Amino acid sequence: MAGKTVIALAVGVLLTVNATVRAYTADDYIQAGRQSMFDRTLTGLRTAHEIYSQGLEDPQCGDCATDRQLHFLHALARTYMLLVRDDGGALDSAWELAEAFGATVEGDRFFPFEMSGAIALNEQGEYEIPPTAPDADELQTMLEEFTLPELAAILAELDLISESPGDPFVIYLTPAETGLGDDLEVDYGDVLVFRALVAGAKGVLEAESAYDIFVDPNDPLVEHLYQDNLSVNDDLLGRYPGLLKVLPTPGHPADGTAILAQARQDLIAGIDAYFEAVAYILAEEDDQQNDLLYIETGDRRTFDQVQMVLGKLRDSLTTDTPITEPTTTIETYAVRDEQDTERGQLQLEFGPFGEGQGGYLDLIADTGLPSSWFVEDFSIWGDELIAEVVLDESREPPYTGWHNLTNAPSVLFEPTGPDDYLVTILDESLFVAGGTAQNWHGDETTWTYALPFSFP
Repeated sequence: MAGKTVIALAVGVLLTVNATVRAYTADDYIQAGRQSMFDRTLTGLRTAHEIYSQGLEDPQCGDCATDRQLHFLHALARTYMLLVRDDGGALDSAWELAEAFGATVEGDRFFPFEMSGAIALNEQGEYEIPPTAPDADELQTMLEEFTLPELAAILAELDLISESPGDPFVIYLTPAETGLGDDLEVDYGDVLVFRALVAGAKGVLEAESAYDIFVDPNDPLVEHLYQDNLSVNDDLLGRYPGLLKVLPTPGHPADGTAILAQARQDLIAGIDAYFEAVAYILAEEDDQQNDLLYIETGDRRTFDQVQMVLGKLRDSLTTDTPITEPTTTIETYAVRDEQDTERGQLQLEFGPFGEGQGGYLDLIADTGLPSSWFVEDFSIWGDELIAEVVLDESREPPYTGWHNLTNAPSVLFEPTGPDDYLVTILDESLFVAGGTAQNWHGDETTWTYALPFSFP
């Protein structure tokens, strides 16, 4: 269904039938597009993209070209199309790419999720690349001729959206559209986050496309991998001496250096847009609970860590110098009682963005409690550390089940049964032999407690 027919069916129900048929307005296209976009189906997403595109191409629509909401929704829909377009034409979406590699998806409704997928297997029950799958050259063509230009077009469309103190950009999504209890506010901060994500994705894809990844699709590399006899030197580096080198390489004349230069510009633009978005969101003074994106006070530590890492990455890209950033940081905390007597040690492992990756809690055995605990996972929320711990059964009797630990960094386990422990947070970061029971139990998912002091 092409041209005005799509719009007539989708928009017509929203127009009053008069003796004189009037031209469509930007609001007509917006309302019809939103009706399709938020019906929670893939068909609806694809239809919405058609509607928004037709609106921007309609020469009789006097306000479509300058309407910020129409441009935002169109940019959002065309981003979705990079993932779910399925028009039977050239490969230009992740959906069509997956089908070319033998994946099939059934169903249309993604919220609530009512879809299923499968990958075709051969007679031996193993995946085999089908003859319809594109080779590296075809993937490179798809990237260069469609994906990257489309990301550039999305960025250009987002650049058309601006605001001023007297003319803010805001869209309210209704409960009927989102399924939430109240309107959901989309504002200029969300536009900036959107721009940062698209620019970053474009930069990453460009950086990857600057290297030689071309391998003969008929080369039995997968078979060698299944048979556990793949030789990197013989099967890859020996056969493909240009593999992973910056282009050009023999047979592949693209200018990898120029591509990397553009990737650098896009990555820097993405980082700058992210910094601008965070500053914008933090400066907002209205109620943030109904915003699409907002920063909780307890999340500031994570955001600060992310900004520090991105700042280092930006400096590295700007000055063409290596970046030095540990992938893991281990912090160790002494556990003492109110007489300043050592009672154990807590060790936490942080990832590059300050995220919890695990740790260890080692208590002195004379507490009468198991002394060796793995910290499987943890997160810091403001002044509160919430961790999930499990007994180190290699060093302790075989307790079963999960035991949650709320810590900042002092903790008290109170045994209430062979496999059940209560947790009490203590003032002054002390670990003592007593405390007030909080009615927390080992079979609960999480325990929370507002601490009266800051976690270092």
